[in-house]
Amino acid sequence: MIIENVSNRLCDHFVDNQIIEEEDRELYYYGVHQGIVMIINFVSMAIIGLVLNMFWESIVFMICFIPIRIYAGGYHAKTQLRCYFISQGINALALVAIRYLPVAWWLTLAIVVVTTVLFLILAPSEAENKPLEPYEVVKYKKIALRHWIIEVVVLTALYLTDFFLADVYIAGRLVDFRAWGNCILIGFILLSILLVMGEVSRVRREKRKALNPDPTL
Repeated sequence: MIIENVSNRLCDHFVDNQIIEEEDRELYYYGVHQGIVMIINFVSMAIIGLVLNMFWESIVFMICFIPIRIYAGGYHAKTQLRCYFISQGINALALVAIRYLPVAWWLTLAIVVVTTVLFLILAPSEAENKPLEPYEVVKYKKIALRHWIIEVVVLTALYLTDFFLADVYIAGRLVDFRAWGNCILIGFILLSILLVMGEVSRVRREKRKALNPDPTL
């Protein structure tokens, strides 16, 4: 694929110009590859946001969702292309939900509690092709939990601001604090779904291994 070719050429350039060592090439290849994928996803999400007239909501959603997703993990498609299309479909649905989802305070509280419990139980969820070492599990859990707590605090502040303050305008545009809060809330829901799907995928892999210990058969 194009991304693999670009990543390989960049790493070859780094090695040829002695920017990195040959033995570090694989590590840098992974970083470059993931960086390119992230940029493509970010730009695609921004375009979807523009089409739906929700550009800033798309930016807020990505800023809130991506850091937790990186460290909490969850379900990953088997191919990069399939992952891209699934991600953009989910992102489009997320923006629609952010705009139109009317969430009562008690339902918001229930969602936060349920998603937090799922997060604490299931995160981090490792990918099949990138298993985590025990120290990485602890590290990723701490980082993801830190992001989660911050976003719960921000979510609470946004909803309280929307409840107590009158209309606020910035640059002539009404600021919808509830919509900003929904960006975080929908991210919690999506991450929980991905974590559950990742756990289901892990259990299925374990069952297949138990039934067929020799992968060559």
